Amino acid sequence: MFKKPVFLLLILLAVVLVFSFKASALSQSPTKPSLEISNQEVEFIINKGDGLREISRNLVAQKIIYNALFFKFYTVISGNAQSFKPGIYHFDPNTSSAKLVNLFSAKSPLINVVIKEGETMLDIESNLIAAKVLNKSPGSTQNPRSTFSTLKPAEFAPDFPFLKNINSFEGFLFPDTYHFAFDMKAEDVLKIMLNNFQVKAWPMLKSHRNYYQLLKIASLIEKEATGDNDRALISGLIAKRLSLPMALQIDSAIAYAECGKRFTSCDDKLRVVTEADLKFESPYNNYKNLGLPPTPITNPGLSAINAALHPKASNYLYYLSEPTTGKTIFSTTLDEHGTNRVKYLINTNQ
Repeated sequence: MFKKPVFLLLILLAVVLVFSFKASALSQSPTKPSLEISNQEVEFIINKGDGLREISRNLVAQKIIYNALFFKFYTVISGNAQSFKPGIYHFDPNTSSAKLVNLFSAKSPLINVVIKEGETMLDIESNLIAAKVLNKSPGSTQNPRSTFSTLKPAEFAPDFPFLKNINSFEGFLFPDTYHFAFDMKAEDVLKIMLNNFQVKAWPMLKSHRNYYQLLKIASLIEKEATGDNDRALISGLIAKRLSLPMALQIDSAIAYAECGKRFTSCDDKLRVVTEADLKFESPYNNYKNLGLPPTPITNPGLSAINAALHPKASNYLYYLSEPTTGKTIFSTTLDEHGTNRVKYLINTNQ
């Protein structure tokens, strides 16, 4: 049996130790000394399934905190041991342990992703993987349905009727600024983007029985034109060629079919399409095939969709994009177009 003075002394010592640990957890600098004089923001990732031990160890490994024991101790006594949310966190390098615990225990941070007009489904998926919205790694908790290509439009048709009898999501991934969570399921990301299309683009198209054809035309316009006047003229030119009928001969469709193969990018503006590029067999080769491609070739914005709905009549039948300025050069005859090709494309690439 302890004597009373000794027992009281032990209690007092325990109290001092508790407060010492708490004070250390609160007062210790969470970063290495070289970061204390830097304004560089720190990025820290909490993955799904990470526990307090692993999170503490990772914080030490990144030199965000010095002592994992202090951090774990404060997390437990503050009642947040089971409260940390997975996500990508950004914070000042001198953030205290107490503030880190509060930060990790709050609502998961959202990831802002800008989907630009003219991005393909492959572009968008790559950007989402880079932003850690999607996880394509073999160890992903989302596999095997971790990418858009593993999902079928028919699965979403009950909620989004414009996908009925459609074989690709291309064209329906509406360009906009999105706020996604970390490590989402591909199907949840698609639902957000398809809902945005339904709210912002579908009202313009739903009264047209040929809405999918219009969306294909809009995708071609998106890749081929910049200003509203050029969009309307190219829309009229496409309508004229379809009615003749005449091959569309749009290079962007060639680049789309061959991106990652003959073309390292889906953007045809990175190099001029050559005669050799036009000989491959593909339904997207609109030099060899009449009509529109089987799917949209990109995801158009409202301006391109509006241009598809309102083509502008003209005498033009040909056009090209000047490589350095992006200016659209229109012509009425094949001879005039040939002259423009030599002037703006061939001579500039020699």
